[in-house]
Amino acid sequence: MNPDPRREAHARRQAAGDATFALRMLAIVAIAFGVFTATAVVAALLSPEHLRAALTAAPWLGPFNLAMGLVYILAGVGLWRLKRWGVGLTLVVAAVTLGAAGALAQRWLATPGDDPRPLAGMGLRALAWVAFALLARQSARRIAAAHRAVPPAPPVPPAVPPPAPPSDPPAAP
Repeated sequence: MNPDPRREAHARRQAAGDATFALRMLAIVAIAFGVFTATAVVAALLSPEHLRAALTAAPWLGPFNLAMGLVYILAGVGLWRLKRWGVGLTLVVAAVTLGAAGALAQRWLATPGDDPRPLAGMGLRALAWVAFALLARQSARRIAAAHRAVPPAPPVPPAVPPPAPPSDPPAAP
């Protein structure tokens, strides 16, 4: 027995609603993450003690974090608007953050007395963005599957076949 296409379409729409909710919640988290990152960097750069410490630890880390905070906000906006580029941007952010964590790890291994907190923070941030990217990708796929065309139900054959047309009696020879 074939499943009812209307029930399948309803189940897909419900899954799309759940996936849309997940993307919107992820968007809120990404935007908040970006705002907190950017404001923390600005606050640290405005403090002379923090500025000296940041420049000695890794000079590129402050501008990198500021730029990434703005990109986090942009990715959140794309996810909120359910745009494909928002999902792609989360993948890019995850990859770039993993690269920065790798660079910090290499620096930390090369400098024995260096503070491990920036590396730990970047590592946690990288793991968070990998999780965000995977969740965004999965949710986007569910939404796309829900919007695919549902095949029409096969036509139901009539219960009674139509009457045959009357045939002419054979002609007499």
